[in-house]
Amino acid sequence: MYLTRLFALALLSQIPYQLALNPHGLNVIATLLMAAMVMQLMDQTPSLWVKGSMVIGAAAIMQIFPFDYGAYGLFMVLIFRWFRGERLVAAHLALNLLYLLAYGPGGLVQMLSIAPTLLIVYGPNLWKRLEQIRVRKWLWRSFYPVHLAALAVLKWAEL
Repeated sequence: MYLTRLFALALLSQIPYQLALNPHGLNVIATLLMAAMVMQLMDQTPSLWVKGSMVIGAAAIMQIFPFDYGAYGLFMVLIFRWFRGERLVAAHLALNLLYLLAYGPGGLVQMLSIAPTLLIVYGPNLWKRLEQIRVRKWLWRSFYPVHLAALAVLKWAEL
């Protein structure tokens, strides 16, 4: 049922995607659909060789046909499925470094994708620590007028 919904959403999104972003490519929902199909098939197969062959075959198809993110999208989904915590960050970083080696400076922007992974892994603990910080009432209440005054000074100085 989930695959059917992904397929319908990919079809529904395809024409707007082509008109807005890439007239020859397949949208990211198609990438997610392919990754979900690969995972479902892998769950039904006990053989590591067959699983590896499925991943390599799907990655090749996604590189040959213009899937959004190509094999990178498939590998990212699989990384998020198989890894947790620091291993997730390390696997994501390793994939980004491989992508950078494969695509050179053109792949540099993909390195920024590590930021959300860092937030997913370290965000909950960071948020718990931030919740423990108590800000004095006068400082908390003064933020809005002080920042407005700073904006007014910047506007007045035309910086």
